Amino acid sequence: MVYRIPKVEEHRRPHPTGLAAMVAVVALAVGIWLLAGRDPGTSTGAGPETTDPASGLPYVDLDRLPDEAIDTLRLIDAGGPYPTPGDGRTYRNLEGLLPLEVEGYYSEYAVPLPADSPDGTAAADGTADGASPRRIVVGEGGEEYWTPDGFESLARIRT
Repeated sequence: MVYRIPKVEEHRRPHPTGLAAMVAVVALAVGIWLLAGRDPGTSTGAGPETTDPASGLPYVDLDRLPDEAIDTLRLIDAGGPYPTPGDGRTYRNLEGLLPLEVEGYYSEYAVPLPADSPDGTAAADGTADGASPRRIVVGEGGEEYWTPDGFESLARIRT
C-alpha cells in the first residue's frame, strides 16, 4: 500500500489590490509634491508659463495674434503714425483687469478689423463704424496686452 503525504501549501502573501496600489501611487505623488514645496498647478519649469505672474492674466504668444495686431505693435515701436484717431491715449483700466498703476501708465491702441471681415462691417481702413473692439494696451514698463473683444477678455502678449 502506498501512502500519499498531503502537500503542504506554501504561505503566500496576498497581492495588493488595485485600490491599494492606486492609494500608494497617489500617496507617493503627494509626498514628492510636498517635498518640492510647490502649490498645486504651479509650473515645474518644464515648459513656458501660461499665466503672467504680475497680472494674473493668461499669456498669448506673439505668433498667435492677427496680422493687424502685429502691424499695430510695429507702429507702436516706431512711435506712429497711427491710423486711428485717439491711438496712444491713456487707458484708465476702469475694468481693473490690469495691475493697478498711476493714471497715465497705460496707453491703448486700436487694432483694425481685417479688410475682409466676415460680417461685412469692415470699412476701407479696416474699422467697423470707425471703432474696432480689438485693442493693444501698453504699459510704461514695456508690457503689452491684447484684447480681441473690447476688454471682455485680456491677455499679456509674450514676445
